[in-house]
Amino acid sequence: MNLGFHYHVPAINKNGKIFMPGYLGFFIDSLSPYFTNIYCFLHTPLENEKKEMDYQIKSKNLILVNYGVHSSIPKRLFWNFFNSNSILKKYEKNIDIFLVRASTPSLYFFERIFKSKIALLLVSDAVEGLDNLNQNKIRLLLIKIWANFYQKYEHKLVSKRKTIVNSDLLFNRLKAINKDIKLIRTTTLRDTDFHFREDTCKNNKIIFFYAGRVTKIKGLLDIIHALNIVFKNSSRDFVFNIAGMVNDGDNIPKKY
Repeated sequence: MNLGFHYHVPAINKNGKIFMPGYLGFFIDSLSPYFTNIYCFLHTPLENEKKEMDYQIKSKNLILVNYGVHSSIPKRLFWNFFNSNSILKKYEKNIDIFLVRASTPSLYFFERIFKSKIALLLVSDAVEGLDNLNQNKIRLLLIKIWANFYQKYEHKLVSKRKTIVNSDLLFNRLKAINKDIKLIRTTTLRDTDFHFREDTCKNNKIIFFYAGRVTKIKGLLDIIHALNIVFKNSSRDFVFNIAGMVNDGDNIPKKY
């Protein structure tokens, strides 16, 4: 069985080897044993994104299809309008099921070609967190209009397509639309990634670590607020380390 896959994340082919961000590459590699081939329709990275292509795909059955430049959403939609039909039709007969990781602005164009072959993996809410974007009022208004329009279309597909979600929040919101919706956990962690120490939290200094996208919608300010409460009620020292990608559009306070 051949799988098609799309998410609005870039990837690049370097000397016959495929690279993409680690969180997506690990996910793709974990799928590869279950399919004959995986056709990944991913964008070409912008120059400043090439440094994020830090994971080399290990699977030999992945076929990378260039799905245009990872430009702004309006430019991608314009590109889709003129190019997606001819590109997708080349692979229509090769693909048995097409998994779209969403939310993603190109969803309509994939559904138009693959129709009942489409399966959705929802990992985010299209409208939640928009107020955290660092945009001027007019641009933010246009983004909200687009996001609400997109979400209505996405929910329409959820009602009639195989749908998987990776959070309890999305599951509880969408189970009324699709009673057969499935809840799974997506992670880039393996059992071997966990290291257990006998002296954890026994020293005077306790070190906390966050790894993930650096944005308010991931709950970072909630963590900082919680640590502040703990710090005020404890004699121990605390260190909070943050490692992750910062998006230019996220409205992140410089100080807290």
